[in-house]
Amino acid sequence: RSSPPAGVGTGVCMKNREDINTYIIATNFVLAVLLFSSFFVFAYQVRKEQYAQAIASLQAVIPIAAAWLVLCIADRQLLLDNSEKEHQRKLEAVKSLHYLIVIGRDLRSQAGHLSFMLSKEDYHVFPHQLEALAIGIERRYEEMLHEKDAYRFLSGEVLNKMLGLSGSVFGIANLLRSIAVQANSSSKTVREIFEKIDKEKILNSFENSDRDILSLVEDFYKIRMSL
Repeated sequence: RSSPPAGVGTGVCMKNREDINTYIIATNFVLAVLLFSSFFVFAYQVRKEQYAQAIASLQAVIPIAAAWLVLCIADRQLLLDNSEKEHQRKLEAVKSLHYLIVIGRDLRSQAGHLSFMLSKEDYHVFPHQLEALAIGIERRYEEMLHEKDAYRFLSGEVLNKMLGLSGSVFGIANLLRSIAVQANSSSKTVREIFEKIDKEKILNSFENSDRDILSLVEDFYKIRMSL
């Protein structure tokens, strides 16, 4: 799904609304002046006992009053339309943010499961499990990036955080694939291969990635609560 750059569509819409509101206020002022002037002339003619002219002046008030009534109805309808558009905008934002929150929590769950599997020495890990996790982590992160409707509601800082996860996400996925390939092409187990590399450094990178994802999910929650 494609969307305009953040803030562009909203800015144009707000500019149009401001122009219309300015026009309505100016027209209301002009009609008020005309209506007041007509009533003043009518009162003056009645006082001078110019009844024929007074009736003509009163009849002139009718189209002015009708125009004012139409303008009031249009103003009310505009307010209702703006309120409905704002409501729909918030619904779209909530939907997109909830989706991002679900993805973020699922990423944390998968990263946590991976960390648990590799940190428990008595947990037997098969190569196909690593391959499945690599695919799942990449796919979930790509789904987050493809949720472009949410970009309109995210700040530049949050977007940078989201994009900044790419290195750790794809790095983890490539590491898992590498270990799986080595295990499939040799007699060594996943555990044996993992023990020969810098295990502590890798587990620490998993923890750092988990903190980054948690921070991003918390940002999504804050934006959701601010709507």
